[in-house]
Amino acid sequence: MALSTSAFGQPKEGDKITAVKLTAAVGEQYFNKISLEAFKVDKNNILRPAKGYKIAYFSKEKKIAILPKDMKLGSPAPAAPGFDIAEVPGGTMFCLCDQAADDCKISPRILDNTLIFSCQGSCGCGSFIIYDTSDPMLEYETSGGRWFNF
Repeated sequence: MALSTSAFGQPKEGDKITAVKLTAAVGEQYFNKISLEAFKVDKNNILRPAKGYKIAYFSKEKKIAILPKDMKLGSPAPAAPGFDIAEVPGGTMFCLCDQAADDCKISPRILDNTLIFSCQGSCGCGSFIIYDTSDPMLEYETSGGRWFNF
């Protein structure tokens, strides 16, 4: 589900989404008060995945996910049993195990006046975040460096 630029300025298959622009209300929360290991948000409300993470777009559901590069996600609604969920500004964070025995939990903590969400447990826990592109997202950037509306 990657995108690229055509001669008419419309996305088509090829380039990957490298960043998304959040609304000011959501972006400012991440820039000033909330931290997740999966991405960083700059002062211009631009979300970029952290090292080892990628952005996947689910066009049918109009949602994006920020997830580990080696994680495969067929839809924005995980089918795996035993996952933990937390609401984060503009979306939902999922924490789940890559094995049958699931003890993964989302662990929020405060450090230096910043609320940090992390996914912890003993069974190969992984986390991903789902956002609805019709609400917190305004635009996305492709690996070609061009910006488009969702």
